[in-house]
Amino acid sequence: MGQKSSIEGAMDFFSVLTEFLGFYVIEYKFLVVTDLEGRLLVSNPRYQETFPEKHSDTLTEPEKDVFADLTSGEIRSVKKQLYGDKPEERVLEQEDQNENVISVKWSSFVFFLRGKKYLLKVGANVSADGSLRKRLLNMEEDAGPGFWRVDKQTRYVHWSPEVSKILGVFVRDSMPTMETIGELFDEDDRRELKNSLEEAFEKGKPFNHTFVTTNMEGERKFIEVKGVPEIDAKGRLKAVSGIVRDKTREAETEAKYADSSEKLTLVENYTRNLEKTLHHHALVSITDTSGTIIFVNQKFCDTSGYSSSELMGQNHRILKSGKHSPEFYEEIWRCISSGEVWQGEICNLNKAGKEYWVYSTIVPFLGESSGLPTHYVSVRTDITEQKKCKQRQDVLMQQALELSRVKNDFLANMSHELRTPLNVVIGYSEMIMEEYFGSLGHEKYREYIQNIHSSGERLLVLLDNILEISRLETGKFDIAPALFNIGKVLQEKYDEFAPVAAAGGISLAFENPQQIDEVCMDEGAVRQILSNLLSNAIKFSLHGGQVSLRLASDSSGYLVFYIRDEGIGMSREDIELAMLPFGQVERAQSRSHEGAGLGLPLCKHLVEMHGGRLAIESEVGKGTEVTILVPSNDVSAAYAQHKNI
Repeated sequence: MGQKSSIEGAMDFFSVLTEFLGFYVIEYKFLVVTDLEGRLLVSNPRYQETFPEKHSDTLTEPEKDVFADLTSGEIRSVKKQLYGDKPEERVLEQEDQNENVISVKWSSFVFFLRGKKYLLKVGANVSADGSLRKRLLNMEEDAGPGFWRVDKQTRYVHWSPEVSKILGVFVRDSMPTMETIGELFDEDDRRELKNSLEEAFEKGKPFNHTFVTTNMEGERKFIEVKGVPEIDAKGRLKAVSGIVRDKTREAETEAKYADSSEKLTLVENYTRNLEKTLHHHALVSITDTSGTIIFVNQKFCDTSGYSSSELMGQNHRILKSGKHSPEFYEEIWRCISSGEVWQGEICNLNKAGKEYWVYSTIVPFLGESSGLPTHYVSVRTDITEQKKCKQRQDVLMQQALELSRVKNDFLANMSHELRTPLNVVIGYSEMIMEEYFGSLGHEKYREYIQNIHSSGERLLVLLDNILEISRLETGKFDIAPALFNIGKVLQEKYDEFAPVAAAGGISLAFENPQQIDEVCMDEGAVRQILSNLLSNAIKFSLHGGQVSLRLASDSSGYLVFYIRDEGIGMSREDIELAMLPFGQVERAQSRSHEGAGLGLPLCKHLVEMHGGRLAIESEVGKGTEVTILVPSNDVSAAYAQHKNI
């Protein structure tokens, strides 16, 4: 307890001598107080860390506390004695805590305190100083630093020519001053350097700063400034000196290293995250060239049902399901053993004997020197649920195709079955209308028989459309493109529909400004397309409106039909519905008209079989325009291409 009090008292004693010793000495030198017989009384931490403790255990309690309870008068007395004393210096060989012998240069100061005589000793590790000096010289040889010095009392500044060269300034006739030094740096750096110098003068504290400056050539430079206090023989601080070094290249290298290090860290983070993502999503395994498993991730174990210990050392054959042929696996091994990546679906068997499907990518890792596979890395995705969904979709598709076939067969059969009685109805009604066996008598009979005849004809057209839609969907409908006179067909259609339009108060106009005469298309298909579109246009037009048909050819080699009406029009949604077989627009205006919704889909099919396209532009309340574009040159080639699709 007494020894601890003595040491704490010593630190108080050394701290009051900071002005005399300096901060640097207190922190970095060996400080001890002994009596005249050489008995160690107190010491600083630096000494205690280096040498074994040899404090006296025979001191009385008052003597142990003598350095802790100094009055201000006693402190002034001790300082005065130390300032006036010339120290005795000698070098001693001493053994440190690690039993290493080092050379210590001791400066001993004598002072009296409370009637007793003591020695204050300041020690410097000569061996360490020599080593540091040697390293400094080596550093200076490598870096070419400049030397500078500032006197404490006069603040006289000196620097070597190397400083001027490093800072990029001209050597002045007069010696540099504190002000001229400051001019070399910006305001913040100047303030920092000034504060460090003042702190070095007051406390003996060394400093080391790196400033960024721009020389006269506009080059950005990193300048390192080091400063340490100089202590005279009496241990008093007399100046601050140091070096100036150009560390631009070093700083740039450090910056590049920091940037590379940051990028490397970023890449490592990305890699870890990718690995984490991969392990959560995929089944990963690694095998040797014989297929023996040497690594599996947890996802692989969870899916297969095997633990890691059960899989390690096993061949991948443990997962075989028997779903694939031997040739399938032979192809995989042929591919990866030649250094190629294999991808495909594999059905495996888990530990419980249940099948599961994976999409697998197997990548061979090749040796750098041999170029041959050394390992195989497999990344698999569990697609069991997708396979089940696909199987269900296949079943539903087959069912849908079968239902479609049954529907088409039914429609075709019904069309044929209904055609015979309809032909009878139409034939007999024509005979009655012609009064083949005599007069009908009452006018109402003539009106009724005409209604029967027209209804039969409409029903026959409907049956023909149903039959053709069915044939189109099953691919049994063919066209036979050939040259025919389109002008004649247009005239016939005009003669056919002009009376129908006139009966509804609608004008009909046909235009053929380029006098197109012959075209290469299926004549029957063209007649049916025009009949359906003109019928629709007249049907949905309003009283007093106009329906027009215009024929033209464009610069891209297409024959173009424009069928325009000024009727009720359709919205975008209505158009999409009208293009579906049996699709009808559910609006009051349209539902008041007859029709099964087969005309537009049938026209679209027939146009596409000619290699063309049908487009509809419409606006509710303003009318509709149907545009048909058909290749005007080689319709046969376009049809062949359509059939192949």
